[in-house]
Amino acid sequence: MRIGQVVSFGVGGADKCALNLIKGLLSLNEDIEIYVFYNNYSHPRSDETDSNPSRFEDYKLLPVTMVEFSDVSELNNYNLDILNTHRSGNDNWFLPNFEKVNFNFKVIETNFHGYNLTKSDFRVYPSIGLTGKLQPCNIPYKVIPNPINRRVSEENLRKELGIGDKFVYGRIARPDLNIYTPLNLQAYKNIESEDNCFLYVAPNQKAIIDAKNMGLENIIFVNPTSDEEMVSKLYNTFDVLCHSNSLGETFGNTIAEAMINGKPIITHIGNSSWCQSHEELVGDYKELFITDNIIENYTKLMLKLKEDKVYYNKVSKYLKERSDTLYDYIVVSKKYYELYKELL
Repeated sequence: MRIGQVVSFGVGGADKCALNLIKGLLSLNEDIEIYVFYNNYSHPRSDETDSNPSRFEDYKLLPVTMVEFSDVSELNNYNLDILNTHRSGNDNWFLPNFEKVNFNFKVIETNFHGYNLTKSDFRVYPSIGLTGKLQPCNIPYKVIPNPINRRVSEENLRKELGIGDKFVYGRIARPDLNIYTPLNLQAYKNIESEDNCFLYVAPNQKAIIDAKNMGLENIIFVNPTSDEEMVSKLYNTFDVLCHSNSLGETFGNTIAEAMINGKPIITHIGNSSWCQSHEELVGDYKELFITDNIIENYTKLMLKLKEDKVYYNKVSKYLKERSDTLYDYIVVSKKYYELYKELL
């Protein structure tokens, strides 16, 4: 089976999922040949940190064929069986003229936002909640979670960061201002002490300014990174992931990553017009998804996870087992491979 994957190289969820899926497909020991297609839009855009991590070098280490193209019609030249695109469903700018070209292969679109404006023969949505937002469409679809990488390091950064055995609340996400909210910082402000700290990965400038204005002292900012070993070390340094997004999530990659690294999480509802699919990830522990009195309840949960070790261990164990079963990149890649065979 010859499979094409159209990818981008940034640090966002779609970028990371494409890479994890390709790694998972290659691990299945099936008769799979993978072509990785990219264009000038695939490279990371600048962000507010002036740091532009790219996954391009990660792809070059894989046993795949890398192809840079300028026009989508060129994709017909590679005798593909399946082309898997990774986009939101309304970003026609990423693949100009894609809707106008007749392809000699089947197109599966991994659709991260529920828009149905781009062409495909089949769509994959990462969450059940997202399907409730779909516009009417006669294209078949299936829900398959995003593939999440396993823990790749047992080390942490406590010594390097000088935080010793402090209880570490952590946040990691894109530095985009449009998803930023200070809610988790405000909750942390209520309990900040010398025996805890907040490790904030990939901040935008507003987060840094807000932390200063709040008078936070035990907070450490770390630049964004796409290095998988460093990301794993960061999760190993956290005691709790303090997720916060002003909009919500169509899946919630960083939540699932923390879970698969054995860490409990706290999250909250976002904008009512946006999908809140991160509620699905917490499973039976619905209290981890806060829906009202957010700062007050967020603060209470931060304290509970710090002080109640029995509860902490129960939550960690449950979320770890849940992520291993549902979100592990090899588990997810098997589902994609079965879908490819079914579509052919």
